[in-house]
Amino acid sequence: MAAAVVGVAAAGAVYQAGRHGGELVYAYAGGVGIRSGDPKDVERLLVAGAYHQAQVDRKAGRSDEAASLIAFTAARFPAEIELQLLAAESVLIDRRNPQAAIDALAAITPPSGNRQLIVRKAGLQADAFEALGQRDAAVAVLEAVLASGPPNARLQSRVDALKQAQAPK
Repeated sequence: MAAAVVGVAAAGAVYQAGRHGGELVYAYAGGVGIRSGDPKDVERLLVAGAYHQAQVDRKAGRSDEAASLIAFTAARFPAEIELQLLAAESVLIDRRNPQAAIDALAAITPPSGNRQLIVRKAGLQADAFEALGQRDAAVAVLEAVLASGPPNARLQSRVDALKQAQAPK
């Protein structure tokens, strides 16, 4: 009797998980926007499609197409900090223009409470400064982020590697 009750409860949980999973799939992937008609769903579809197509273009050696697609998407959603950071990264990687990436990053201000975006911006700035041969500036950007928040082993390791590369041999 107890096993039957547990079995029925488990079947109900599996059904609910499947139903909610299906909603997620159609709201965020397979049928995004087309089935719900919600403009936010359509926007997510556009961003996801543009991002993935840009990655395909990049892998196929079509850097200009990747950069154009990412720039278009970032321009379409100027309030999305993640997309602005992605666009700056694309300028650095796809356009191979570190100074333009630095300029783009200077215009981006992640929310003060979002440590992940702050660290991402600093990492991109460091990449751009390093590409310009300005390791001191890269170290300064990373050290400022390290000083302003909790310890970050990955950032500290990057600072140490940059300093080691600067050391006279």
